[in-house]
Amino acid sequence: MGAIASGCVWGASGVLLFSHNHPAQIAALSIVLAGIAAGGVTTLSSVWWIAIGFVLPILLPLKLSFCFRARRFLF
Repeated sequence: MGAIASGCVWGASGVLLFSHNHPAQIAALSIVLAGIAAGGVTTLSSVWWIAIGFVLPILLPLKLSFCFRARRFLF
């Protein structure tokens, strides 16, 4: 349960720190969250449902932020 709660906190940081006015900040945030998710998968891979419970709350909010705010990134 602690890993899932930690994933939720990291996912919330992806939403709260997502600033569509600063593309460099978005790139850095994406790299950090992807690295945390990758590290969680390797660490928690022995119990697959905990690994999924850690990774999905991290990556889904970031993906949804990209999808809903994609018009801001078009040139």
